Amino acid sequence: MGEKQLDSGGEPLDDKIAMIAFTHGHQRRRTYETSGNPAVLREAISLLRTASATGGRIPDLRPLALGDLGLALRAWVHLAEDAALLAEAIAAHEEAYATISADSPHKAGMAGNLAGTLRMQLERQGIPALGDLDRVLSLYQEAADGAAPAYRPKALANLANGYRTRFDVSSDRTDLDRAVHAALAALAEGVDDAPLPLSTAAKLLARRGRLDGSRDDAARALELAEASLAAAPVGSPHHAAICAGLAGVLMDWYVVTGELGAPDRALEVCRRGFAVAGERDRAYLWLNLSAAHRFRYDVYQRRDDLTRAVEAMQHVFDGPLELMPDPIGCLRTAAALHTLVAAEFRQPRYFASATALLNEARRRLPPEHVVQSAVIAQLGSVAYQRWELEGDLDMLRESVRLQEQAWDSLVEFVDTPNRQRTRYMLACAVSSLGAATGDPVRLAQAAQHFAELAEFGIPGLDTDLAISAADARGKHATRAGEHTVAAEAFGHAWALVRARFAQEVTCRHREGALRASRGVAERVAVALACVGQAEAAAVAAETGQAIMASEAAQREQLSLDRVAAVDEQLASRLGDAARRLREAERTDRSDSVDDTDAALAMLTRARRDFDQVLADVQAIDGLQDVLAPPTQADLKAAAQDGPLVYLIAEAYTGLALVVQHNGTVTPVPLPDFTVRDLAPKAVELAKLRPGQLGAAERFQAVLDWLGETAVQPWLNLVPAEPDDPPLRLVPVGVLARLPLHAATVRIGTADPGPLAHQRALALVPNARAATAARRRAEVLDGEQLLIVSDPRPSTAAPLPAARAEAERIAGAYQDATVLVGEQATREQVLAHLPAAGLVHLACHAFAHPRQPRESAVLLAHDERLSVRDMAATNLAARLVLLSACETAVVGLTLPNEAIGLATAVLGAGAAGVIASQWQVPDIAAAVLMTRLHGHLRNGATPPVALARAQGELRQLTNAELATQWPELVTEPPALSGPARRFWSRGRPFDDPRCWAAFIYIGA
Repeated sequence: MGEKQLDSGGEPLDDKIAMIAFTHGHQRRRTYETSGNPAVLREAISLLRTASATGGRIPDLRPLALGDLGLALRAWVHLAEDAALLAEAIAAHEEAYATISADSPHKAGMAGNLAGTLRMQLERQGIPALGDLDRVLSLYQEAADGAAPAYRPKALANLANGYRTRFDVSSDRTDLDRAVHAALAALAEGVDDAPLPLSTAAKLLARRGRLDGSRDDAARALELAEASLAAAPVGSPHHAAICAGLAGVLMDWYVVTGELGAPDRALEVCRRGFAVAGERDRAYLWLNLSAAHRFRYDVYQRRDDLTRAVEAMQHVFDGPLELMPDPIGCLRTAAALHTLVAAEFRQPRYFASATALLNEARRRLPPEHVVQSAVIAQLGSVAYQRWELEGDLDMLRESVRLQEQAWDSLVEFVDTPNRQRTRYMLACAVSSLGAATGDPVRLAQAAQHFAELAEFGIPGLDTDLAISAADARGKHATRAGEHTVAAEAFGHAWALVRARFAQEVTCRHREGALRASRGVAERVAVALACVGQAEAAAVAAETGQAIMASEAAQREQLSLDRVAAVDEQLASRLGDAARRLREAERTDRSDSVDDTDAALAMLTRARRDFDQVLADVQAIDGLQDVLAPPTQADLKAAAQDGPLVYLIAEAYTGLALVVQHNGTVTPVPLPDFTVRDLAPKAVELAKLRPGQLGAAERFQAVLDWLGETAVQPWLNLVPAEPDDPPLRLVPVGVLARLPLHAATVRIGTADPGPLAHQRALALVPNARAATAARRRAEVLDGEQLLIVSDPRPSTAAPLPAARAEAERIAGAYQDATVLVGEQATREQVLAHLPAAGLVHLACHAFAHPRQPRESAVLLAHDERLSVRDMAATNLAARLVLLSACETAVVGLTLPNEAIGLATAVLGAGAAGVIASQWQVPDIAAAVLMTRLHGHLRNGATPPVALARAQGELRQLTNAELATQWPELVTEPPALSGPARRFWSRGRPFDDPRCWAAFIYIGA
């Protein structure tokens, strides 16, 4: 841009030349708006500079030329960031607005032009001050009030953008509502086919919909965003920007509706925009592409999406950051992404890059800028997470220093959400530092912060952060020994979780609500036990276990007799509503739904109708407890024929809650069974493999530790007689992944041994599941056997032992259906499952800890029988044996929900399940299952049959194995003498990794 600047001071040109220059410059600028050709825009700027040099003998010619010049310069700044040109544009608009005649029909337009350019400058400086934005909004309002009808829609759209910018600063919902109102008014007045106003309205509605969880706003936003793309075909100057806007709306749509395809569609739209994007739009597209991958990671928990999100974010910084409408926001978003990657991948270098990004944001901001405090607080959060990962106390001290600096800088914003957010993060850091150093002053400071947060609330915070704040207060009180305060704080956090859970509609959003609560229910239980409220502690532990499964199971087992005795019509309505909700939930969980909008609408109606009918039922005297949350009565019912034990591990202590047949609860502290003690043991177990040098001894050492710290302290409270019903154990949260059944214990004078071999043991997700399973066991006979073995063809390795296993087991039953090899298709298995009383699956299986609903048994043609499929099946089996690897593994993302193949089978109607916690050798599984069936045929209960079979497997020698299973094992021909005797006496399956893999879950 080599032309002379605006203040050249040259002599006035001939008015005719000025008029011609203005006319052609104006035309060239408008041509650029439709063509996007930079050469045309450069020519327009040159002509308008010439026109603006007139001395003004033609009324208003100079202001009009200056106004057009400002618009042209602003368009050039969009193409290639240039601070000098932006300053020239502002000067042009300021003079045009000041000098145009007061009665000119263009006065309002000049006000709008000046407002737009000022807003552009303010946004490039970061989040602007409210005082600066007040002038911008005043100018926009003047433009909208005075605009001619043809220009009023555009003026209203500009006003909407102004309110949106002020909302970014103020967080005042009134500004967002005004922005939406102005944007929709613009569309109503005549720009319903212009891409930019359509996109503006879409983004504003999407933002409000996301904040409010409003499906109506989100749906309208998506409709407008789609229309904006249709109005900006490939080749138009705004196509790439519209693509980026649609991608953002799609991600907001996912947040509101949970539609899985939305992030994928966002990726597709971003890639479409890249084909025609200029440098600025490419940066915006990369930003949205990164966000889309970040959302995909939330959906699928695939780390490659997180990696791609980082890669896409890196491209945002390929060009000048000033090309982005909010450079500071880009830096902070990138830093947040790098912090997440550091925590997820345990790679500290990403903490360093996050810190560098935030320091760059600080450098770009004026020292007194209000956003400085937010950036400093984010730096403190990075330091805190780095301390959590690396244990460096200096990082914790740095976090406290930064959070205190951010807190002090926000002293004038007493009631703002940003200050209260900062206070929450400061309280967490100070509490951790006080606990780590034993500093009573720091502990007192943290207590004061948490107390004031609880007293005044956290206005404007989302529910997840409110849950975290209450949870953090409880943790601090626990460290300080203030258990009453801890119980109150944890209880408040759990109430918020339950309220959010009840408000959600889709299964995925409900899971999201529970994900935010991880561990809160356990902490409530421990705190209540510490203040002597043992029964309330047990109810809290029950309430937090398998919430979704229990809710569904309650509906499935709903007895309508009590309701029918009062009102038969109401009972019929309740039964119908429960059936419709069950069908809608199954559709919602399916990945093969063609019309997700229709499915969501069906689920919303079904849940609303069921809640309404249930409210009508509970309003009747005597029926208040129908489908109510768990109570002490539920615990007593589960323990009526055998004790029920909740096992909890928390950060500073462990706890067992023993429920006796009369409903009394005895708390047993487990001081050495903490999360910190448990974590290295769990890692040790995960690394060991059968046959690995020293693996058996190391595994046994962990089993001994589990018995000593987690089981033996309460075992004397549950004395066992030979014919007693099984002990029911509820391992809370991640404890469901531990081999607690194999923990080494001593009962009476007997030698130490595995818990399940000395006391009949059944693991259960919770008390209600135990009661339901027991009732099903009383009516199911388990006579008709279904065996599925070694499905073929398959890319998985053959299972010759599984075939031998199936042949031997089938021969012991008169009524057996056997699906082997090519017969073991998904269609055949699903067809035979509902009628089977005893099911035996000897197949390959795989667990998906981060997406537990995708865990599956592998069938013929590599078809999968997943957790989703199992949950949608109606079973009538007394026992299901999952003779496959990792079929008892539950998910990591929602450990309290105990989502996995085994629990899905239990929830589908089976009374009991035998499944494996890790990979197990094919031959070991075949021997174990064959012997287990033998004990079942002789009248043993499933937990007793499993324990006996495991004991026999441990004692089995190589010689006995070769004799009993000659088709699978033969004696090595080269052995003789001592070597042969050594081999013959060897016990190949005495390794706990072989015999202890399978557990029993159910009645």
